Amino acid sequence: MGPAPLYNENLLLPAPGEIHVWLHPLVLSGGELALLDPGERERAARFYFEKDRNAFIARHAWLRTLLGGYLLTDPGSIIFGKQGKPAIDGAPLHFNLSHSGALAACAVTRDDAVGIDIELIRPGETSAFFRSWTRREAYGKATGEGLSAPAEPAPGEDWSIIDLDAGPDYACAVAIRGSNWTVLTRRG
Repeated sequence: MGPAPLYNENLLLPAPGEIHVWLHPLVLSGGELALLDPGERERAARFYFEKDRNAFIARHAWLRTLLGGYLLTDPGSIIFGKQGKPAIDGAPLHFNLSHSGALAACAVTRDDAVGIDIELIRPGETSAFFRSWTRREAYGKATGEGLSAPAEPAPGEDWSIIDLDAGPDYACAVAIRGSNWTVLTRRG
């Protein structure tokens, strides 16, 4: 028996100009491994620590379930693109996944490549550092350049980098080209 569906309703794709941000606890409920493809199962098996392996399985099964809800398809049948930014070939959406501590975050939009980052604020660390870091990571993920991207867009480039509320112990940001975005945050 597979895991209970995380979302029992058909999800509407984000409207133009809209970003859906999902926050989800990294907890296994049973059966998630069956949703992963062979490559994901192989990657999961390589984790030395069980907690890291379980977090990988939980976030990838959740991502598949979430995207399956948007695409009205079986989560286990989703085939991700092989290179570069995460993508589903031919799908009418863009998404990005991040995780830290006990939470995963996923941004979904129809309009353009999107990046998201979430970080658990460690005791004794300043939240300002993590807010800055998540903004940089989200931007690098949206551009596809990762940490080799500049810390922020060049003057004249039209980007939105938006801080999000993921709870008192987390910093979170989403980045996307353009302006006037509506961000809908949901916990699942």
